[in-house]
Amino acid sequence: MQWLRTLFSHALDMIDSHHAMHGEQCGVGSIMIAYLYKTNWERIRNSLKQMGAPTTAKELGVKDTDVVKALALAAKIRLNDTQSFIS
Repeated sequence: MQWLRTLFSHALDMIDSHHAMHGEQCGVGSIMIAYLYKTNWERIRNSLKQMGAPTTAKELGVKDTDVVKALALAAKIRLNDTQSFIS
């Protein structure tokens, strides 16, 4: 599941690189992916809130339409396709 949040963050960057920092995007991605996989997303959200990190797409400054696009794109890309973002 860890790689899914990373792909979500990279997909957001591919759509519009003017969003939040990578780690913040991964945090919100972790909440969404945990929710989709029916795991304890509330614990992730609460932990991030305690640290003062964003926990919603709105807090990242991401439009709902971009979230949907990023989730769809993340499902299509492979981690190797994101190497330009990691380097």
